[in-house]
Amino acid sequence: METDIRSTVRPTPLRLAGFLATVVGGVLVALGPLLTWVSVGLLGDESGALTSTSPGVDHTTGKIALALGAATVVAIVLLRVIVSVGLRRLVAIGVLVAGLASIAIGVRAVTGDRDRYLSTGVRPLAEEIHRQVGLPVTEELAARAREQLAEDGFVQIGVGPWLVLAGGIVTVVGGALDLAWVEARA
Repeated sequence: METDIRSTVRPTPLRLAGFLATVVGGVLVALGPLLTWVSVGLLGDESGALTSTSPGVDHTTGKIALALGAATVVAIVLLRVIVSVGLRRLVAIGVLVAGLASIAIGVRAVTGDRDRYLSTGVRPLAEEIHRQVGLPVTEELAARAREQLAEDGFVQIGVGPWLVLAGGIVTVVGGALDLAWVEARA
């Protein structure tokens, strides 16, 4: 006879390890997009006034990572309250998939296309030129900003994608441990 998983009995080492890895991984994945994702600016701008810094939630992949991290943390609660072995197995597999997707997002963000990131700095650079010089923000000014970024631009990856990548790895470990726990209880 199987013990009700919602009991107050001390968890097994396998269950505790899975819980901790999944929670830590999910929190890291969710935290990454809230932090600096990328900074774009001009090498010649020593003051940094023309540097544009954006959090992960400003990017589609960051929004997806935030949702994956939140879903991973919710999965821990589901693993605790669901009694059906089949549903627990499905949730544990979902955690594994969320971890793998987070790794992919982290790798893509860290090794991202420089031109794609530079394009995120065009509008802020044009607006800063407008503030400093007074030129209206037009398509012509945006084109000049794009040219300037192509010639003298830099891209610096922030801590956010690295947290998503690390969190994805920890989440995969947690999902594997969760799945092992579910199979051991089956």
